Amino acid sequence: MLSGHDHDYQRHKPRNGTVQFVAGTGGRDRREMKGSYPGLRAFDDGHFGALRLRLDGRVAKHKFIRSGGARKDSGKLECDRRR
Repeated sequence: MLSGHDHDYQRHKPRNGTVQFVAGTGGRDRREMKGSYPGLRAFDDGHFGALRLRLDGRVAKHKFIRSGGARKDSGKLECDRRR
């Protein structure tokens, strides 16, 4: 699931087989995350950037790239054929 409301980057742990990404790092202002969230796997609230997704068959590769080119939080997710 993709969303872009908040002014930060977030990747949540899978919930019922779905991983949520928040990619709101291209706006005017960034928003500092306050506190920790139990379902959060990765976040970046201090940089502008973009989420790159590559969908290839049953694999989704993800990579958060900061505006300066630094690559952070990358990985791949296997897609379940039964869904």
